[in-house]
Amino acid sequence: MFIELHLIHALPPSNANRDRFGAPKKIQYGGTWRARLSSQSQKRAARQHYGEWMAVDRKALAFRSRRHDQALATRLSFGSDDDKLMVARFLLGLFNLKNDNLIPAMLEEPSNLLFLSEHELDTIAAIAADYPVLLQDMLERARRYQEALDPKPKKAPEAEHPSARDLQGIRKALSQLGQQVPGDVALFGRMMASLTEASVDGSVQVADAISVNSFGITSVKDMGQVIGEVDFFTAEDDIEPMDEESKAGAGHLGQLPIISPVYYRYANVNVTELARLIGDPGLAQQFAKGFLGAFIMGSLPQGYIRSRAHNTLPDYVQVQVTAAQPYSLVSAFHVPINSCAGDEDFLAQSIPHQAAEALRQYQDRVNAIYGDKSLYKAEATTQPGWFGQPLEHAIDGALAVAMGVGKPEVAYA
Repeated sequence: MFIELHLIHALPPSNANRDRFGAPKKIQYGGTWRARLSSQSQKRAARQHYGEWMAVDRKALAFRSRRHDQALATRLSFGSDDDKLMVARFLLGLFNLKNDNLIPAMLEEPSNLLFLSEHELDTIAAIAADYPVLLQDMLERARRYQEALDPKPKKAPEAEHPSARDLQGIRKALSQLGQQVPGDVALFGRMMASLTEASVDGSVQVADAISVNSFGITSVKDMGQVIGEVDFFTAEDDIEPMDEESKAGAGHLGQLPIISPVYYRYANVNVTELARLIGDPGLAQQFAKGFLGAFIMGSLPQGYIRSRAHNTLPDYVQVQVTAAQPYSLVSAFHVPINSCAGDEDFLAQSIPHQAAEALRQYQDRVNAIYGDKSLYKAEATTQPGWFGQPLEHAIDGALAVAMGVGKPEVAYA
């Protein structure tokens, strides 16, 4: 069972999600240049947003980090602090490293990000306590390797790497981390390169957002071809003010590309799969509601947020439940919406309003061909004269239907 979100979201002049040159991310769609928000940036912002206010055990929330080794080391009992840290790196390396890299990695700061919760770190530490002989052996191998490196040899020494048989038992024990996972991991998934049993295919899909309005291209030094306009700015030196006669002496000169996009944003969550991965239907419903609310209200990337304050809310939200294949409505904007012509009332024909109407009309055409498979559909909108519901009511109704405790309905003008 899927819950889908279709959003029309207008931003003021901003540069919320920039590319490697510092310009707004862009993509060609329908033969014109559009602004883009990456799916990754939206997911991270949503995860940070619901993580701040969800009323769940903080230890059940997962964190993506290279430095889980330090937190895990404090939970272990293997001699000195250095020994604990090396064992922690070995244990975490089992998830993402090949056997021949495990021993050298015990002496270095981790380079791979892992998505783990504190509950899972507790589980890893408990498993480690059942394998003292193996872990002591790995410690001794790491020390021998460290001695071979000191003084630094011309050629790196060969490390003694453990065999697959050595690690068979502990790998099997650690694979249980893929059976019931933290809500964040159940939503967004994670990839473990070595211990694939602990990998998780997330229950959420998030699309790159694209603007429904198109933009021209501007050449900017050191940034190449960028969309939108270029904001030229200066900063004055408070101690040595600008010379009033020559108008010279600015402390800093700069330029920043900015855009005013109206985005179509789309996401869906498979609540059936979410409940299976978490193993607790009540907790799954909490995380589903947390994600839905966060994606709508808190998933804007924060690029230049202090200088642009682009915190806005969507003008149109459609929440839909289906047991069939979910689908994006992005094709409604293959032709860009760039003007507000044809009506004296600007509010009635704003770009967000036109985009919402285009989305509705396209959805009707799709349903006429393929049939309307929705079990529930509701709108929340700022458009005057349109039927809509309070957002929380729309989300609660969708969750009730998707979790099997509510009746299918269509609450839609």
